[in-house]
Amino acid sequence: MDKMREEFEKWAASEGWGHDHTMIYELWLAWQASRQALEVELPESFEMDDFEAYDAPDVIEAIRAAGIKVKEDL
Repeated sequence: MDKMREEFEKWAASEGWGHDHTMIYELWLAWQASRQALEVELPESFEMDDFEAYDAPDVIEAIRAAGIKVKEDL
């Protein structure tokens, strides 16, 4: 089982869903659907030495604007 699924099941159990495997599965499917619908509109890129590049702060801002947390190690 992947880490994301394990974390999800841990959360579901902490919310009292641990005994209802059918409900956990349905919640998992709903969570996966919500992730598939997620879309981040990237800022404009620029050319740099024959490849496209993005400004990191602009990308971070676009990700946050989509409602996603960003762990920064800059």
